Amino acid sequence: MKNLIILVAILLASTLSTFAGNYEETMGKTIAQLYQTQNREELLALGNTFDRIAQKESTQWLPYYYAAYSNLSVLFFAHDLSVAEKTEVLNNAQMELDKALRLNEKESEIYVLQAFIYSMRITDPSMGRKYSGLSNEALAKAQLLNPENPRYYYLKGTNLFHTPAEYGGGMDAAKPLFEKAAELFSKTTQKNTLMPIWGNQHNSIMLQQCN
Repeated sequence: MKNLIILVAILLASTLSTFAGNYEETMGKTIAQLYQTQNREELLALGNTFDRIAQKESTQWLPYYYAAYSNLSVLFFAHDLSVAEKTEVLNNAQMELDKALRLNEKESEIYVLQAFIYSMRITDPSMGRKYSGLSNEALAKAQLLNPENPRYYYLKGTNLFHTPAEYGGGMDAAKPLFEKAAELFSKTTQKNTLMPIWGNQHNSIMLQQCN
């Protein structure tokens, strides 16, 4: 009996190790596809894939995070969506991000993405005050949790860039933030290859516009 228990323990450990390896591999491949595609249908399909991974890996926040980011990315490439369609996409992204937040309330990246979702909800000036305030609150949490997160400075700069100068925004206000983001992007080393890396390329574009 003792030998049988040991054998079962060894087999279980082997199975869990293989499953964990499959998780890393599957996530890595799916994340790579996410960063490469600009197609609406493919992005939605990738969001569903991440959601399925999350359901199997119930303690992992990253699959839900990327499911949210996949949905949000639809808005970067589908410019013909109606306000109602954009709202639906954002609602789906929010639903996924809420799940990630329940699993990890102290992750800076989640709050940056939350701020991004709030910013994208500003589809007309009447929504600016509400969602700008919410976006800034989320960014403040992101910075508090990780002052060295380059995506915080990139998104804060983007928000300021699109804020009228009379309200404290504009190119001059945004430029130092894009410069700080560029500095941090250049120093970032990926200890966990599954962690987010987005923002660097667009930050460079925004900095060029400020110059």
